[in-house]
Amino acid sequence: MGEALAYIAKYRDGLGRFLADGRIEIDNNTVEHTIRPIALNRKNALFAGHDAGAENWAVIASLIETCKMNGVDPHA
Repeated sequence: MGEALAYIAKYRDGLGRFLADGRIEIDNNTVEHTIRPIALNRKNALFAGHDAGAENWAVIASLIETCKMNGVDPHA
């Protein structure tokens, strides 16, 4: 019981924000579903072994998925 109370005390601000804002989802399934294709394709990327290339790829992949989530065609 003590561990549970310590956990609540540690994350009190986030819990309060979650409870106060009904728009925040109770889980992160949407995010996990969105990044799954990125994670699956990461190993097939030609530049994944290079730090700068991997960073650039992550930025581009993030922009593409954000466009999709907001109904914007990323290829337009």
